Amino acid sequence: QSSSLVSCRSGVQLPFGAYNQKVHVLIERFINRLIIPILSGIKMKYEIKPGANLEEANLEEADLSKANLFLANLKEANLKEAYLREANLYLADLYRVNLQGADLQGANLQGANLEEADLSKANLFLANLFLANLQGANLQGANLQGADLKGADFREANLQGADLKGANLKRTNLDDILS
Repeated sequence: QSSSLVSCRSGVQLPFGAYNQKVHVLIERFINRLIIPILSGIKMKYEIKPGANLEEANLEEADLSKANLFLANLKEANLKEAYLREANLYLADLYRVNLQGADLQGANLQGANLEEADLSKANLFLANLFLANLQGANLQGANLQGADLKGADFREANLQGADLKGANLKRTNLDDILS
């Protein structure tokens, strides 16, 4: 009897000789509800599988510097004060994510969905937000110095107190922003 691997939505691969859907669902729930929330405040030194599902995960104060989160689902995740310097969040779904006070210096957020995200007091110095969706996002007091914001959509975003010195604002949509 050979053993095969089954991938969970969270990116974890599980061994299964005879695949059982109910067991798979129970293990998936265990990973998403118990294991992932424990990651809060720890330093991750491994690469997360592209497209990983971290929806609603509690990663407060986690060190994800240089992490590859390409295409990751981080909808409504808590990344408050997380350390994401030079992280790859290319095309990541960060809808309604909490990134209050997070350090995203030099991060790649190209094409990312940050609609209604809370980026208040976040450090986005030299971050790449080319074509990112920031509709309705809260960037109050954020540092966007030198960031590439070309083509980004800031409609209805809150940019009160945000520092945009040296940022590339070419073709950026700033309709109905709060400033």
